[in-house]
Amino acid sequence: MSKQISIAMLQKETAFALRRSLFQLQQEHLIEIEDIVIAFRNAEGDVKLFPLIRTSTLCAIGGVIWGVLWGIWFSMTLFAVVLGAVLGGLVGSYFNRGLDRSFVRVEAGALPANSAAVFILVRDATLEKLIARLERFRGTGIVLRSSLAQRDEAILRSIFSY
Repeated sequence: MSKQISIAMLQKETAFALRRSLFQLQQEHLIEIEDIVIAFRNAEGDVKLFPLIRTSTLCAIGGVIWGVLWGIWFSMTLFAVVLGAVLGGLVGSYFNRGLDRSFVRVEAGALPANSAAVFILVRDATLEKLIARLERFRGTGIVLRSSLAQRDEAILRSIFSY
């Protein structure tokens, strides 16, 4: 079962650096990330999300490809492309897996102005090896919420707390 972790960061750049580091750790098979979203709250209080993948966009692109193939087959290319893109986008937004974007927006709305948060959905991780690799982020954030075991969450809080 996936575990959710939310980490508030003082700076947007640090949040993006954390995401890059987590991707590098994923390539080394130390963590398996299902979804990751960075939320930034600006000075006016607006929240901007930086998701890893926009599922509806990917499905719309897939719908265009299928639309071209069906359009060539039935000699109605333009109609099939438009229909494929629309249906692909709708299917992608309906079956959006990963972090709930409305939850992320609500949580990020409570952040101080000009700060960011990293929301991570982790399928699997080797926490002991991750700790040493995340040491450079010590004191740069605070764990807002997690569904980890209490011991693991305490270790994570000790790394990020400022």
